[in-house]
Parts: sequence; C-alpha cells; structure tokens
Amino acid sequence: MAEIVEECGKEVDERHVQAALNKLVHASKAQRKWLSAAGTNVYWVTSRTPRMPPKQPTHTRSQPSSAFKTPQRSRRLKKPFSTPRQATSSASTPNTTGRHQDSLLSVSEDIKTLQQRVDQLSQEYSAEELDTHIDKLHTYNDLKDVAQAVMGMLASQEGLATRAMYERYDLDLAD
Repeated sequence: MAEIVEECGKEVDERHVQAALNKLVHASKAQRKWLSAAGTNVYWVTSRTPRMPPKQPTHTRSQPSSAFKTPQRSRRLKKPFSTPRQATSSASTPNTTGRHQDSLLSVSEDIKTLQQRVDQLSQEYSAEELDTHIDKLHTYNDLKDVAQAVMGMLASQEGLATRAMYERYDLDLAD
C-alpha cells in the first residue's frame, strides 16, 4: 500500500487508496471495459505483487438463444439393445467361406497373370528405347501443330474455312 502511495507522488491517505483499489477489484466487466477504453492502464491488485491486466478476448461470442435447450439423455432404454445384424446359420457358413476362397483364388491368379505380363514387357522393351519413342512423338506433335497453323493461315488468306482447305488437299479432319 505504501508503495502505491509513493508512486503517486502525492500525500494520499491510505484509506482512500484502499477504497479505490477495492472498487477496481470489484468493478463489473462493463466498468473495466470503460476504464480500458478510456486509455487507462489499470492493474487489478489483490496482493502486494503487481499483476498484469486480464487479456481481452480477440473475438466476441454470441449469446445462445434462450429458445435453444440442450437435449436431455434418456434415463434408461425401454428395451434391451439388439443388433440389426442377422445371425447366420452354421449350415450357410461353409458355403460362404468357400465362395470367398474361390474369389480369393481367382484374384490371386489374375495378379500372377498380370505380373507375368509385366515381366514379359520389361524384357522386350528397355527404358532408353521408350524414351526415344516418346521424344519422336513429341516431335511429331510439334510438326502437326505447325502444319495446322499453316493450313489456318492459308484458309484465312483465301477466305475459306479450314475444313474446306482439308477437303481441297484430301486431308482427314480427324488426323
């Protein structure tokens, strides 16, 4: 208390300081907001050690409507819980298991066949050869794009549609 009086630099009665501190400590939220909005740095002091002011929320929560009520848990189930899953008879279980084993065998055979095909293709072709073919396809597509651009320019100079130019030179439109 004496520290606060010394910080004020005035002769202040300790009772007045204590009363002011009690008012601050017990101030409502609205009063605290008003004080912080007024630009005063007020620290709520409840002991001798100084404390930081409480953090202001970064967003405001909307108040829930009074019409909304939290659903209540039912106290007890009226009937015992029964699963919707149907019980299977022991006679149908071997048939079902046999069907699953058959489908499993057919899938494993398909996997073996595909693996053999992959091995065969990997022996026939090398990665270098495939890269060469891919490069040639890129070159072909570039040349085709240039040829289509030239056909379009010729058609515009003659005032014809590109389709008419393809027909004139007996070219396939799909090519």
